[in-house]
Amino acid sequence: ERPFSGLAFCLIDPTSCDIPFETVKTIARSAGSKCDLLISFFSNTDFRRNAVNATLAPTFDAARERYTRFLGQPDFFSQSEVIEAAKLENFAKLATLFRHAYGNSLKSIGYHCADPVRVADYYHLLFASGHPRGLCTVAKSGRS
Repeated sequence: ERPFSGLAFCLIDPTSCDIPFETVKTIARSAGSKCDLLISFFSNTDFRRNAVNATLAPTFDAARERYTRFLGQPDFFSQSEVIEAAKLENFAKLATLFRHAYGNSLKSIGYHCADPVRVADYYHLLFASGHPRGLCTVAKSGRS
């Protein structure tokens, strides 16, 4: 209800991709360019277990819908590159495409993204800033 006037940092930790992109859009709209985001992608856990079936099996429509809401992109699972990776069971490619799609969603609302940082074999961290200078410290540390 009050205008946002400070700086904010938001950690988004959706272990099962259950935070809709609409929530991120609401945060971004409220904070303007004064909010940085750190998003964890558990691409070798929940998404790995379900990505192939979410793409190819009609019975996995609940998982497909959850991932679609998370991405904010209704066409992800109908993209030829995604379908091909699913048919080949190329989990690494599917996870990369998924992260790129999320990055594109962030860009569509004015966020700038650093390269994802891999954390062991479990997940990646994606840093995004509402202002280009927000990535300056990431670039100086060699993460850009």
